[in-house]
Amino acid sequence: MSKRIWVWVVAAAVAAVLIIGVIWISSQIFRDTRQDIDLGELGRTGAGSASMAGYTEATDTLCEGVPGCVQAYDSEHVEYYKFDSRDHAAAYAESHDDTYRSNWIVIQYTDEALSAEEQERLQMYIDSIATST
Repeated sequence: MSKRIWVWVVAAAVAAVLIIGVIWISSQIFRDTRQDIDLGELGRTGAGSASMAGYTEATDTLCEGVPGCVQAYDSEHVEYYKFDSRDHAAAYAESHDDTYRSNWIVIQYTDEALSAEEQERLQMYIDSIATST
């Protein structure tokens, strides 16, 4: 191969590496880390209220047949769902009563045991972890 062809091959390879690098860095900078929230952490940090009483992992049962559901926890008065996309979370929240959605997370109140103040406190807590990661 001539020297000119080698120069073009090397230049193309360098350009490809640079483009891939820029794409990867951009995906890390602009990636919304709220999608990485682990519902298991809620039980450890918790809202410290009745909304977390009996908090247990229930992905196998609660996510069964629920499109996009990747993680779920149950408690005495609330079910917690995490979805693989905001669209799946929105679809679930819109199709079920007594829900609150914060990005990829949906909480569903299973009874009327929690007061409006306790529900608001839980929703604010969910929103705050969704914006502080």
